[in-house]
Amino acid sequence: MPTSTPPGTSPGNRAATVVAVGAMIVLAVGAFVTLHARSTTQSDAEVTALLLRQTEEISSASQTGEAAVFERYFDPAIIFTSEEGTVAGKEDTVAQTKPHTGPGTRTAKVTDFTCRRAGDTAATSFVDELTQQVSGQTLIFRYRSTEAWRRNEQGEWRLLASETLTLPREPWAVPLDAATLDEYVGDYQGGPELAVKLVRQGNDLVTSTNGSPPLPLRAEVKDVFFVPEHPGTRKIFHRDASGHVTGYVSRNAGGDLALTKTS
Repeated sequence: MPTSTPPGTSPGNRAATVVAVGAMIVLAVGAFVTLHARSTTQSDAEVTALLLRQTEEISSASQTGEAAVFERYFDPAIIFTSEEGTVAGKEDTVAQTKPHTGPGTRTAKVTDFTCRRAGDTAATSFVDELTQQVSGQTLIFRYRSTEAWRRNEQGEWRLLASETLTLPREPWAVPLDAATLDEYVGDYQGGPELAVKLVRQGNDLVTSTNGSPPLPLRAEVKDVFFVPEHPGTRKIFHRDASGHVTGYVSRNAGGDLALTKTS
């Protein structure tokens, strides 16, 4: 074992170096222990309950206009996509938060809440049920949201991304008599690639496209039909000056597709 001190060093300097290295190790170990504890102290069930509560606060604040709730729970880097398709960050969303000023009163309820956690991040999905009372009448709107949360260095869960879709409601169907339904029966053409046949079966009108299995149609009002379980679609029929059906427009999220009655 060498007993001499290397050139340029002294026993005092060597001791100080050992102390500094030891302090760095202690700090590193402490930081690791803190991060490890932060990632393990909350169970998945606890995180789910916490994010549900925070989601409910945000949902309520969107109706009461409590911008402070958004300020508290939104991550600075949030991407917020509304049901209208607009995209905004935290500053714009907080600034645009206002109390409901329309007719009647509104209340919001979070339902069908699901949470999937992966360490310091979590994904949630839920339905917001918005109930509006107007002059004794009740309106119910439903929105499906998918959101991403992350836990910051302080151990707080903050909303990082949110996207909302409107859940369409199937309209009420009105009955039409057999004679009226027969006016729509026939073959329709939307070009060489699209052939549709409408047939009456009892009190129902059914449609088949290019020979596919028939689907029932329900009347929303006369000359406007929809396919059950597909509330975003409409078939809007046209008539000539004599009142005869000449064709229809198939309307969905992609646009309008015109078909002409050929027989």
